[in-house]
Amino acid sequence: MDAGRFDRPGFLLGVRDWASHHVRISEGPLLGWTATNVLVACGLGAICLAAMVLVELARPAPLVDLRS
Repeated sequence: MDAGRFDRPGFLLGVRDWASHHVRISEGPLLGWTATNVLVACGLGAICLAAMVLVELARPAPLVDLRS
C-alpha cells in the first residue's frame, strides 16, 4: 500500500485533541472538574476530535484510516 503524502491537517487536529484531553485529565483533579480551563479543554478536545474524524474521512490517504 502506498503511504501517500503526510496528512498535516489530520496530524494537527490529532495533536490538539490529545493536548486538550491531557490538560483536562491532569488539571481536573487539581482544580476541580468544573474549573473554566478544564471545561474549555474538554470542549476544545471534543471539537478537534469531531473535526479530525470529518477530515480523515474526506482524505484519500488519511493519517488514521477510519474506514478499515
